[in-house]
Formats: sequence, C-alpha cells, structure tokens
Amino acid sequence: MRLLASSFLLFFVSFDVFAQEPISFSSDELQEISQRYAGSSLNWPVVVNLADHDISNNTFTLSRAALLKLRSLTNTTLIYEDQQKRVNELISEGATVFAKNQLNDANQLFKEYLNQVRNGNLENVLTVSEQLKPSVDAL
Repeated sequence: MRLLASSFLLFFVSFDVFAQEPISFSSDELQEISQRYAGSSLNWPVVVNLADHDISNNTFTLSRAALLKLRSLTNTTLIYEDQQKRVNELISEGATVFAKNQLNDANQLFKEYLNQVRNGNLENVLTVSEQLKPSVDAL
C-alpha cells in the first residue's frame, strides 16, 4: 500500500513539474512549497538554495530545472523515511544489542543526511541517501 501511495505521489509531482513553468512564491509559502515539490516541509533549506530570491519583495522563484532537481529530493525523502521506519523496527527486534556498531553507522548516516538538508546541499543529500539502504541492510 505504501508503495502504491509513493508511486502516486511521484506521478503527481512528476506531472505537476512537467506541467508548470517556473513558480514564484512568498516566504510564508515556503513550507507548503517544500512539502509539495520537495517531499517534506523539512526540506525547505534545499528549496531556498535552489530558488532565486527577490530580496526586495521577499519572494522566491523555482526554475523548471530547479523543480526537476526537487523531484529527486522527493524520491530521496521517501527513501529516508522508509529506512528510518526499518531501523525503528530493527531496534524493536534487538538491533541495539545484536548490531550495535551497524546501528551506530546507520544513525550517523541519518544525522549526516539531515545535516546536509539543513545546509541546503542537494548533491550531498543525494549522495548520503544512496548509502542509507545498504547501511540499514547491514543491520
């Protein structure tokens, strides 16, 4: 069911991105835009980093290219959330006892992922996200 919902979300975002020209929005819409185009309101630093900022009007504009980049962040956000859930399940099954080092490694990657999101660095977010599933698989 989650896979179906994720596929629908990706289709919706993909269709929305291709159907639109660049979008402009005010600073008070930042979290809503982040949720819609980047997969989570927590991804707002990446949105800000990719957007052109009109300081005089305090508005942002995302180009079509930036919207396409944000689509990859939406996919990455789904991976991050799925791996977080898996880790929580593995913890309840004893990972803190039986795979302590691997759990620490996975948690370090989660921290690094969030740090890169906070820094607005999309390329590093994508790089770290590629390591999440293999790290959790090692648990």
